[in-house]
Amino acid sequence: MKLKSIANIALASVLALTTVVATTSAATAAVWQPSAANSLDSTSFSVTSEDNFASTQGYSTLYNDANDALCVTLGEGACNAATTGSFSGTYIMPVCETAAQILCLEVVNIYKQGTSAAKAELIKQVDAPVTNVAATSKLPKGGATTLWNAPTAPNASGATTYAVSVEVDVAIKKGIVTARGFAATVKPYSIKADSYAKGTKLVGSGLNAFVADFSDSKCAFTEDGICGELQDFTLDTRVGLIFRIGKSTNTFYSGRLKAPVLAIANAATAGYQKVSLNAQPVNVQGVSQKFALTNAPAGLDVGGAPRAKTDYALSSTADVNALRSVTGNKPNGSRTYWSFNNQDSTVVNLGVATKCTAATGVKGIVATDALISDPFSPVKAGTTVKQTINSFGLNTDATQALGSWDLLLANDYARCAFGLTKTAKIKVKPTALAAAKGPGFTATGTSNAAWATVAVRNIKFAGANTLSVAITK
Repeated sequence: MKLKSIANIALASVLALTTVVATTSAATAAVWQPSAANSLDSTSFSVTSEDNFASTQGYSTLYNDANDALCVTLGEGACNAATTGSFSGTYIMPVCETAAQILCLEVVNIYKQGTSAAKAELIKQVDAPVTNVAATSKLPKGGATTLWNAPTAPNASGATTYAVSVEVDVAIKKGIVTARGFAATVKPYSIKADSYAKGTKLVGSGLNAFVADFSDSKCAFTEDGICGELQDFTLDTRVGLIFRIGKSTNTFYSGRLKAPVLAIANAATAGYQKVSLNAQPVNVQGVSQKFALTNAPAGLDVGGAPRAKTDYALSSTADVNALRSVTGNKPNGSRTYWSFNNQDSTVVNLGVATKCTAATGVKGIVATDALISDPFSPVKAGTTVKQTINSFGLNTDATQALGSWDLLLANDYARCAFGLTKTAKIKVKPTALAAAKGPGFTATGTSNAAWATVAVRNIKFAGANTLSVAITK
């Protein structure tokens, strides 16, 4: 179980202090926010569900590995050795400007389920730090969160505005760019005037340049005096992104979304590909619970005795069972998400060492609205794929909670991994135990030459559920 020590959050500077003031003074956001950790003392600890799928930096930072200097402009100043030096950092993809551009956001579609796909309208890129490149350089630049208007698809607040961030891990060595790890998220928002809100700024120059981060967890973005207040999706929305990234060689995607349609194609630049994902958002339960040190729930894994003033994150589906009775079998809140990322190659082989690959480099995607998945990549067990997920059995209003689970497997990878014929498309048959079948339960599996698709709906949670998918030819 991950932990965050409240006592160890130090205020390193006046800027950091200002950030805290801005965060705590902003108006209450429309989406649910965990709050148990706000009132901890020497006799208590808390447990909070963290959804890292929604975490992106929102601005770009690239550093010279030799002296840790922030690259305001790659190819100039402290980062002038663009083609001979070594650099690493985080980019937020800017909107594509040319057909050959790499590490950029090409298309944003936001529309209502059952209607034709509709492109959202670019409003602007948020005023935040970016990584510029010298005029003569062919290396990619980094952008910031972009804001979009979807006239036909209002969010839960009635606003039609959405913030999009595709964050990518970037390494540049001797002019060669490596960028395959990413996290993509779309956040509904409405504009709220807030005198305490401040935009994240680049401060100083040269070796003394640094970023003053004034981001706020209640806001999809901040600028001076403005909070893009987070709102929930309406669940009949569909969102599609297309972006260009370094070609994957061995990766698997995970998502907080539903009914994904995935396509991978080569980009105009060799070694790069277009990732296209279209899906619905999902509503995910949240837990934020305070406990006395002397009253830790039985079975809760905090890595030993709980420590005072510490906020622990859920680490396994067993933790949900430990919390089930003390929370009344229901969450403290919930929030909608549309986000996905790719996982490190060490965990993508369905839990089994194999040399099997997908021609596109992407082996599949797993997505769920369950509170927690154990682990967040499916595993191979004989001739089946299995995954365990868990949630509380009730919603916040005490109605029955019903979950969803989606799996896409690249057909060529699955044929190899399960020892099937190399040419025929595979067959997939999902199953679940009777206890997991809520009202209207369905489990369907289809396949074509590219993908095998599994969709399980209306999953009921009396405890942890293990879903199984039989793989045959």
